[in-house]
Amino acid sequence: LNNKIKTAFKRSYGLKTEMYRDTMIFLMAGKLSLPTRC
Repeated sequence: LNNKIKTAFKRSYGLKTEMYRDTMIFLMAGKLSLPTRC
């Protein structure tokens, strides 16, 4: 779990707010995916 969080921190580098970083962590740790438009 710690490695997933560290990876999320690296991926979220440069995003505007901490909320985006936290969202990235939740998505990666929960193995969720963002909905895509078809």
